[in-house]
Formats: sequence, structure tokens, C-alpha cells
Amino acid sequence: MVGWLCKVPIIIGGYRNTYPAQLEWLLWRLSDRVICNAKALQDIMVKEHKVPLEHIRMVPNGVDTKLFAPKDEKKSERPIVLCAARYVAHKGQEQLIKIFSNVIKAVPKARLELVGEGPCRGDLERLVKRAGLCESVFVEGATEKIVEKMQKAWLFVLLSTDEGTANVLLEAQSTGLPVIANDVGGVAEIVEHGETGYLVDRENKEQISAMMIDILSDDRLRKSLGAKARRNIKEKYSLEKVVRQTEEVITELCQSLVH
Repeated sequence: MVGWLCKVPIIIGGYRNTYPAQLEWLLWRLSDRVICNAKALQDIMVKEHKVPLEHIRMVPNGVDTKLFAPKDEKKSERPIVLCAARYVAHKGQEQLIKIFSNVIKAVPKARLELVGEGPCRGDLERLVKRAGLCESVFVEGATEKIVEKMQKAWLFVLLSTDEGTANVLLEAQSTGLPVIANDVGGVAEIVEHGETGYLVDRENKEQISAMMIDILSDDRLRKSLGAKARRNIKEKYSLEKVVRQTEEVITELCQSLVH
């Protein structure tokens, strides 16, 4: 808004999640270009916010593939399923705990680690106690050691009901983890079903538990999915690639001023 009032020649806006701030819809209409990080969000921009398609450019989120990198020597001997997300209802941790209670019947040594902060943490801790899962499910606070946790884990699961492009899924795959994620928003654009992980309907508990059991029980499958996930992230979502794409948007606009 300030840029428009000051007659700045080029204004670039961004739309990176499904819950825009109060006046963002107005700012997008004043922008020369709007950068979206997922096609699902691009569709929302056009249909709901009436931003012309020709003003929108797609640039995905990027991940530091050197930081989020696998280290075989850190891999846990015990099967670990990891979920890192805010403790809020739409992130799906409650559903994941219920599903995991079936997984440990087939993989008794499996461990579920939840990492995050938020208003639902106490509810999740009480659910774990009621379900008698205190030896298998751990509700932990946010940590600066998330890279190490991913390097130790065998599988990453995110059952959110609402996502644009989840950075944590990019980070998990960059670390060589296969992922299971609810097919919502822009998730299908960053998880290749059957190749780097699995897209699921979070209400299908039987399907999700079966997929988790398969990945935890099958070394070849788990390593194949993880290797493909790592390769895909390096090819499409490295910071270097995303920076170049952003630069191209800026260059395009600057050249239009010259001509």
C-alpha cells in the first residue's frame, strides 16, 4: 500500500497460505505481479480474489538442501514416525495418534514423535495417556534440533486439513524421508504419490495405518521412497533454484519498464 501511494514503479505481492491477512486482497490488486507458491493458491487468487491470471507467477517455497540432508549414521535403530507442526486442531495430530495405536500392533517397537507448540498440546498429552500410549507416543515442544530429528526418523506424516505448500514436507523429503500427507491444498504439488511418499484421505484410517506399516516394515520401499524424495527436492526446490525463479519475475518487470 505504501509503495503504491509513493508511486513505486514496480510492486510485487505474495500469496503463500490459505488464510490471507485482513487487507491482502486489496494489496494484490495494486501489485504488478503476485507470487504464489502453489497452483492451488493461484486458483484461489483468480476465482475468489479476482486477480488476473497474467499478473500471477508461480514460485515454490525453497529448502536448504545442504542443511536438510540425510545422515545414515544418525538413523535410529527404533522405527520413528515424526510429525512437526503447530498443535492446532487442523494439523491433525489427534487423528494421527489414533491411527498410530493400530500401527504399533503390527510394529510394536515403533515410536511416534510429535514436535511443536500450540493450544492443543495439553489435549494431545491427555489423549496419549487415556489411550495407554505413553511408551510409544511422545508430545514434545518445539526444538531447534528439528534437522537431527528428521535425520533419525524413518517416516514423516502430516494430516493437516488445510495447507498451502507445507515447508516441513519439503524439509522432510530433503532429509530423505518418505512422507504420508493429507491430499489438500498444494500438498499434491510437492509429494509425488507412490514415488516420494503417499497422498491420503485423512479420514481413511485403515489406509493410512496400512501405508505406515508397509513403510516401517519394508526397508527397500522406505529407502526407495526417501531417495526419490531427496532427489526431487534437490531438482525442484533448492534455494538456488527458487532464488533464480524469483529473480526472473523481477527481471521481467524491470524489462517491461525499459521497453
